[in-house]
Formats: sequence, structure tokens, C-alpha cells
Amino acid sequence: MFFVFVLLDLIFYTLVNANYFIEILVTHEFELERFTSSFPFVAAILMLLTRYACIYFNKDVIQKILNSVPKEYNKLKLQQFKIDKLLMNFQRFIKFHRYLNLNAITYAFLMVTFSFIKTGQKNFPFEIKFPFDAFESGIYPILLIWVLFSHSLYAFTMVTTENVTYGLIIIVSAELKMLAADFRLLRKKSIDIVKCIKRQNELYDIVEELQRIFGIYFFINFLLSSILICFTAFTGTISPDPLSLIFSAIFCLLTMLQIFIQCFFGQILYDANLNLVDSIYECGWENMKDINLKKILILVIMRSQKCVAFSLFGFWKITLEQFQSVSF
Repeated sequence: MFFVFVLLDLIFYTLVNANYFIEILVTHEFELERFTSSFPFVAAILMLLTRYACIYFNKDVIQKILNSVPKEYNKLKLQQFKIDKLLMNFQRFIKFHRYLNLNAITYAFLMVTFSFIKTGQKNFPFEIKFPFDAFESGIYPILLIWVLFSHSLYAFTMVTTENVTYGLIIIVSAELKMLAADFRLLRKKSIDIVKCIKRQNELYDIVEELQRIFGIYFFINFLLSSILICFTAFTGTISPDPLSLIFSAIFCLLTMLQIFIQCFFGQILYDANLNLVDSIYECGWENMKDINLKKILILVIMRSQKCVAFSLFGFWKITLEQFQSVSF
């Protein structure tokens, strides 16, 4: 139902701006301000649709991944290796992210409401241009309510879908940390080593599966978010309305936050794998008397040195280093 609503909303935005693109073809006059004010909303809806589609059409695979995770953990082990702090920090992130997105939308609409009550000036919370007079007394309230409802729904869905995406990353990262702890405490028992190696292969397969599911979204998010930051900053600087500058700044910060959060969780996974590599190397393989086990662990070390991280179709790793290159 939600997917249909967002798709209809995207079609509506396209039809609203269709006459503008027709004018470009007829008159060959390109109005940059109009384009930069229309593009952010279409791009934001496209990103949301992509992420929702990635989760919806791969829900069976995601459920299979969740089923492969142990239902219960040893609390003492969680505390010993500080994995409980990782999970608590993720819970704090969920609360903060929900608070930030929903309150940013609320603040934007309160600014418009107070401005209308105090001065009678009609505005939208973001720079939206319609091919008709949207400020007529009969149309303006309907459009304002529609924009409020759609953007609130987008903010809520953005938070929930991101929680699913990054929750899966946290689960895999926690499992890698647990596996690293097992390798550090590894005894000279082949059955223990076999279990650890088997679990490592399973986790690497899960990472590849998540890359397949969310790879297209990661790429679109990076591409469109980078363009959105430029367009939103440009729209805010050329608009004479101070409210537009405030709203553009909010939108720009939220867009920048999207890239940062994606890189931040990518860094968590990247660091968890590096920790696993160090743990395997420090498990005491060189002192093992069993030559076969020693050879197996050497092969495991060689495979673990392969970079396990999300990437943009293999071009760039999604880490904080990549965020620095995008933001600066």
C-alpha cells in the first residue's frame, strides 16, 4: 500500500513539473532555479522507493539471514568483548535518528504555520513550484496538508527502512566480533576450528548477500545525495525568502547525514572484519603441532585478508574515509 502511495506521489511530482520540461523542449530556455527546486523531491522519493523495493523484494532472503543468527547470546561474553555497548549504541542511534527526522519535518511545518498566522504569508516548508497558483485560499490548505502527510510518511519510512538496513549490518558486525573472540580463545581442537571456519564462511556469504540486496541503493543514495547537497545549497542561496534558506539548510544537513550514517555503519563492518583478521593471526596457529590444522589456518588468514566491506559496485568502499572525500 505504501509502495503504491509513494509511486503515485512520484507520478504527481512528475506531472506537476511536466509542463516545465515541455517548455524547455519548445522554447529551449533552461530555468535553473525551477529545476533545482524540483529535483530534490523527485530524487528523495526515488531513493526512498529504491530502498523500500530492496527490502520488499528480498524479504525472504533477509528473513533467512535473521534465522541464521543465534537467538540468544552469552551475556557475560557480550560484556567481556563490549558487544553489548555496540548494540546499546545502535538503540541510541535509532532513537536519535527518529527524533531528528520527525522533528525536522515538524519544525519546518511549524515555521510555515507561525509565519502564516503572524503575517498572513503563505509558504510551503520547502521550495516547491507548481504550474498553477498554489496559494489560492481553496487550494493552499489542501496542498499544505498533502505535503505535510507525504513528508511525514517519508520521514517515518526512511527511519524504519534504515533501521532494517543498518540493523542487519550491526548483527553481522557483532557476529564477526564474537567470532574474533572465539579465535582468540581457540584451543587445539579441530572441531572448534572447523566450527569457527564454517561460521566465518557463513558470515562472509551474508555480507555478499547484503551487498547484492542493498548495493543498488547504496550507489543511488551516494549519487543523488551528492547532487542534492549542491542543488539544495544553490536553491537556498538564490532565494530571497529567509525561510527558504532555513529549510534548505535543514534539508542539506539531513542529506549529508544520510551519507554519513551509511559510511559510519560501513566503517563498523570494515573494522569488525579487520579485528577478525588480527584475531585469526593471533590465535597461536604457528605453535600448533597438527600440520594440517596449521595449513588450514594459514589459508583462513589469507582469505580473511580479502577486504570485507560494502562498496559502490566495487569502485569505492563505504567507509568514513569515503565520506570525507564526498563532503570535502
